[in-house]
Amino acid sequence: MIGYVLFYTSESHRHEFLKKGMYMKRFNRAFGSVRAKFQALCKGFVPLVLLAGMLAPKVAEAAPNLFPSATVNINTPVGTTSVPQLFELVGTLTPLIGFTVNNVTLTGAGAAQFAITSNTCNGQAITLALDCEILVTYTANDTTPDLAGLQFQTSNGTFNFATALSGNGTVGPNLLVSPSFIAFGDGQIGAQGPVRIAQIANTGTTNLTIDSIAISGVNAADFAILSDTCTDPLGFNSVLPAGATCLIELTFQPTVSGFGSFSASVDVSAEGGLQTGAVQLDGGVANGIADLSITKSADLAQVVVPSGGSSAPVTYTITVTNNGPDQASAIQVRDFISGPFTVTSITPDQGSCYVAPDFVTTPPTLPVSAPVEIYCRDISLDSTDTMNIVVVGTVDAPGQVDDIATVQNFANDGLSTMDPDDTNNVAVASTVGISATSLPQADLRIIKEVNNLSPLVGSVITYQLHVRNMDATQAADGLTLRDITVGNITNLNVSASPGWTCTTTGAGTNPPLPPGNNPRRIECTNLSPLPPLTTRTITLTGTVTGTEPITNTATISSSLTNDPDLSDN
Repeated sequence: MIGYVLFYTSESHRHEFLKKGMYMKRFNRAFGSVRAKFQALCKGFVPLVLLAGMLAPKVAEAAPNLFPSATVNINTPVGTTSVPQLFELVGTLTPLIGFTVNNVTLTGAGAAQFAITSNTCNGQAITLALDCEILVTYTANDTTPDLAGLQFQTSNGTFNFATALSGNGTVGPNLLVSPSFIAFGDGQIGAQGPVRIAQIANTGTTNLTIDSIAISGVNAADFAILSDTCTDPLGFNSVLPAGATCLIELTFQPTVSGFGSFSASVDVSAEGGLQTGAVQLDGGVANGIADLSITKSADLAQVVVPSGGSSAPVTYTITVTNNGPDQASAIQVRDFISGPFTVTSITPDQGSCYVAPDFVTTPPTLPVSAPVEIYCRDISLDSTDTMNIVVVGTVDAPGQVDDIATVQNFANDGLSTMDPDDTNNVAVASTVGISATSLPQADLRIIKEVNNLSPLVGSVITYQLHVRNMDATQAADGLTLRDITVGNITNLNVSASPGWTCTTTGAGTNPPLPPGNNPRRIECTNLSPLPPLTTRTITLTGTVTGTEPITNTATISSSLTNDPDLSDN
């Protein structure tokens, strides 16, 4: 066995080496030997390499690793606390399956001047595709610079970034560059990508002199400053008055195929280099173009929540469509549900779904209560294809449940496709839980009859669904009957009693349908209240086409009437 020991000439070399190490999977296919793989990774770096026979497993590839996307430098006037700044933690080199962050703490002499205001890392499983973020503020007591570190306790040991944070208290002008990170997504080689905006602000009390604005980093040539309102066009130092802002227009245009990810930074220097700021830039190379879109629907916009209990099942259906023209082979869907909701099942047409922060167990351990983030990956769609993810659960208290889903195409091995339109990448659906005690009460019941339990092939089978209001005085309203028929049946027709309307849809609808031939879903709603002690009938007829069993399942529910007994629904 041959091992490599790497000595980096600077921390920036280590950073870029690890960043490129994220795409090891691509190298495993592209290079047949360890030596070629290593030489490719080291291209553009100046590490000292010692080759040693019979060493332990390779240092560069053996163990899971973490690194920050960039160190955080914060300027703020003396006596003030800065706005939160982003520190991003990224997993590298190998898929960190089961590698979880347990706790994050501030360390170092200046730790007391910093504060963690937001932390998505605790409990997070870090993988090649997933990172976590920490927002940090800095309080300046004086003009003495402060340094602090961030220490991550993980299931794989302790990672300590001793110089992750630096703070500078200013008197007079104060430089603030935002945002701290801009992601351009995937672009095509030679094609200009979207325009993104960075802002420079002087949050101090006197004029700020801007010395320079420049892009640096290993992939600096792949990013460009299109224009800015900050620098003097003749090259002289520019002055930004107190309280003023200026803008920088940036774009990403990859010039050559790379490792699937490109990184650089916009570096801003002010006051003769005494104040600095930076915006980290990130982009990828697209493998074709695929316009992904996402829609979301809830089968119930309103649902009754019994006192001390949960509602009838609510189904959210997420539909992802590849509008082309190329295949999308690394689709990811994130679904965030908030409100009084418990997820009881997650059913994707393809791929695997996880529940944060556990990105290891699939299918996920359910039920789980909101707020909850569902993450689905390993989804591939040809042009014009669609797929569904069906999430079922219950509303557990009166209030609104909001479900927000997003879709993107991401791959760390150069398989990403560019999405030319991100306006259709977010979808929202909501359900309102209504307290049962605030609604009129009536016991609903559904009874089913079938004309032949053993029909012959070619014969007509008939189902009659009788919906009855058992209450002697209270009418029932807001009724929905849902029926699913699965099996060898065709020409399925539906007729309803006066005062009801029905729709029929086929395979691929929600709720999820069991395997079978020619599944059909029928949904009927009442147009007028169902009087007390009254029955309405829905009739289904179809032709039997095979000898396998036919299954018919029907339910009745109400969004405007409290049904005290759901056992006969």
